[in-house]
Amino acid sequence: MKKKHILVVSVSAGAGHVRAAQAIEEEVSQAYPKHSVIHVDLLDYVSLPMKKVIKELYGVIVKTLPELWGYIYQKSDNATQIRRYTMLTNKLGQLNATKFYQFLDTEQPDQVICTHSLPAQIIKQSKITEHRRIPISMVITDYFFHSYWLIEEVNKYFVATPKMKWHMERCGVPKKHIHVSGIPVSPVFYKKKDVSVLKKKYKIRKDEKVVLVLSGGQGLGQSNKIVQGLFGQAFGAPIHIIAIAGKNKRLHAALTKLKNDVPVKMNYTVVGWTDNMDEYMRIADVVISKPGGITTSECLALGKPLIAVNPIPGQEERNAQYLLEVGGGHIAVNDLDIMYYTEQAIKKNSKHTVVRKRQTTKNILKKLLV
Repeated sequence: MKKKHILVVSVSAGAGHVRAAQAIEEEVSQAYPKHSVIHVDLLDYVSLPMKKVIKELYGVIVKTLPELWGYIYQKSDNATQIRRYTMLTNKLGQLNATKFYQFLDTEQPDQVICTHSLPAQIIKQSKITEHRRIPISMVITDYFFHSYWLIEEVNKYFVATPKMKWHMERCGVPKKHIHVSGIPVSPVFYKKKDVSVLKKKYKIRKDEKVVLVLSGGQGLGQSNKIVQGLFGQAFGAPIHIIAIAGKNKRLHAALTKLKNDVPVKMNYTVVGWTDNMDEYMRIADVVISKPGGITTSECLALGKPLIAVNPIPGQEERNAQYLLEVGGGHIAVNDLDIMYYTEQAIKKNSKHTVVRKRQTTKNILKKLLV
């Protein structure tokens, strides 16, 4: 087998695209050490104005005007609007991606794997023939197909479900170009770890039920309010709430402040950024989070019920819908829903059957490297 140089390109407009790319990079390094791999964020190779537009504009819209994002998502899901979007990105790419094209010249990858549509568009619109000849694969990081992923020159699409493949075929994508692989999550989620050992590591008592509250990649989950609501409930069992703030310093401060209000029969831990998300999920009896594609996939991989809160209109709503379809959790439409579904998970009376489906990057890499 010829050694290949693999370039994985993400876009840090939302954490999911980056985490999927990191998972692919890890899998190549561990399972296919003969090949070389590098992961880059496209936004590190475009002009500062373009970076601000892509990264900050998305964050502002989904945080302050989520309904507007939902409207844009819905209205843009057709061929006409996508052609206009592609024309715009072509112009932006030609003006702002010179550094990225130079990077391609230096790396000369044999394969490019994109976890966002923009890098593929920029590569395929390059004026340099060698760039356009690079085989490109697209990994879709949500449980629904949107037309912005549709790029004619892409060699292979990797999707989460057979339903997505069916949808894409009816959008004109050749069947042979679409592969149902699942959404990539880090290989660490498929390693065996002793939960009892992990509970000792994180100081969880044997009689405690663990509720894991996540903030979401954009820090939009209002997890401090969720924790306050949990404090006000009597669950009939000792509870240990773990709230993870990620890189959101303001949220971390708000969550830490709540330590003064912890009820008698509860324990409470606040965590900032962590590389041990799989361990926190393993010890959890239930996870409360926004339903990003990667978080949803991680919960499914570990068989953990997910209570989906505050889904961003558009892709996260579709992820939550998939969660219901496979019996992986619930959608909470208000605070009472959160408390009810949490109580049911703690009592193990929830009626859904958690799916323990291995969704692994090996499904992707077998098509590309074997």
